[in-house]
Amino acid sequence: MVKIVAASFVILSHSCEKILQMANGSIHWTVGNFVTEFTSIDVPLFFMVSGALILNSRKTADLKYVMKHRMIRLILPFLVWSVLSVIFIQLLSNYFNGRDVLKSVIYLYNQPVLVSYWFMYALISFYLLSPILKPIVDHINDETMYYLIGLWFVTNIVFNSLAVALPAQIGRIFAAYSFGDLTFLVGNIGYFFVGYVLFKKDIKIKHLYTTFGFAMALMLLSNYVSNLQQLGSWQYLAFLAPILKPIVAALAFLVFKSLDDFLQTKNTKWLRVIEPVTFGTYLTHGIIMKFLSNYIDPIHFFITFILTTLIAFVLVYLIRKIPVVGEKIT
Repeated sequence: MVKIVAASFVILSHSCEKILQMANGSIHWTVGNFVTEFTSIDVPLFFMVSGALILNSRKTADLKYVMKHRMIRLILPFLVWSVLSVIFIQLLSNYFNGRDVLKSVIYLYNQPVLVSYWFMYALISFYLLSPILKPIVDHINDETMYYLIGLWFVTNIVFNSLAVALPAQIGRIFAAYSFGDLTFLVGNIGYFFVGYVLFKKDIKIKHLYTTFGFAMALMLLSNYVSNLQQLGSWQYLAFLAPILKPIVAALAFLVFKSLDDFLQTKNTKWLRVIEPVTFGTYLTHGIIMKFLSNYIDPIHFFITFILTTLIAFVLVYLIRKIPVVGEKIT
């Protein structure tokens, strides 16, 4: 359930990219900005569900299994769809050059062929580190794990947000000196640990749905107000939305996890149909959206979202029916 929601949010946020290029403050820009911020928990959710599944699996400690099965299942579809994306984009431009395709593949380690594929680089890195991280999470107590997550949250989320949003002289206070930067905790790795904990522990929050709704509303409000800075209004509230995002994402993870537990008791067949197609839908949505952008006005981003999702789902579902190779490339 969490993967399905996260994939849907990714596609919806990407549907709004062009509308955000319009004038700041216009009605279309405001709607697009609202939707983009609402769906901004998509990547944290993806990382959390990855951490939940990978770090809670005994097989993660088996280096051979990780390399022979998980890495191949992750990298092979990424390589295939990267090549196909380059070819498709060239064909859309009525141009094809095999050397350019080869060049894109050669420099793939340095540059993704689609901006939306940046997520794969972080995910592959996590998969490579997972056999090392697994013994760590298995042998530290809860107090140490919470300390690790807290350290990541303060240094990478809170301090970074304050350093960027506050006036330069004040923001410098929270900008880490390069030699004192906690490199190991930089970026999204904290979300993997958060997902591991939220999945492993039976965490109960009173009034969970209300708390999630309130936190989400506060994040949206702070983002909206901070974006009024070009109109001269309360620009320094920009620090609040990035700090709230991990909290909202964690609450969303618990919300959708509880919904998933409920749906599992209902034996819903549609979940078993959609979930295996989620990864392939993510990989294919970029080229489909590029094609549709030639025919759909950016202000109709929701139509783009619906059509992209449906086409990607059907395409991947049919590809997975191909014997031998279908499931390996999606």
